[in-house]
Amino acid sequence: QGHGHAAAGLAGCLVLLAGIVTRPAGGLLARRAPEHARTFVGLTLVASAAGALTLAAAPPLAVSALAAAVLGLAVGLPFAFVFSAAQRTRPDAPAAGVGVVNGLAVLTIVVGTPLAGLAFELPGDGRFVFAGIGALALAALLALRPARTL
Repeated sequence: QGHGHAAAGLAGCLVLLAGIVTRPAGGLLARRAPEHARTFVGLTLVASAAGALTLAAAPPLAVSALAAAVLGLAVGLPFAFVFSAAQRTRPDAPAAGVGVVNGLAVLTIVVGTPLAGLAFELPGDGRFVFAGIGALALAALLALRPARTL
């Protein structure tokens, strides 16, 4: 958008920096209010989608920085909930659940990051990458179906 590399890089790094703060915060929430896991994760998915879709619209730098911060804050919160759920799926081998989650995260990073980088070379300056991230966050809401009652 015509901004210098330093300003654009600072705005973009907010995604990673904000996630550093909210990962431990998500752990506190998971420990103190496990009964609200679906609500917390659902809200973070909506916030992630909102941040990513805002970035897809290529707003002014200040709005982009705010959207990047929202996206970063939102993606860090559900980690503890996801790891707890993975451990519960295999109570006989909780580390296996954590290993699967970490393996999928690494695969996503190894495959997704270069593809996203390549997309910035295409027309649209990578906007459809952010739109795709937003769409995936919204699609993940489908996995948060209500708990079954007996």
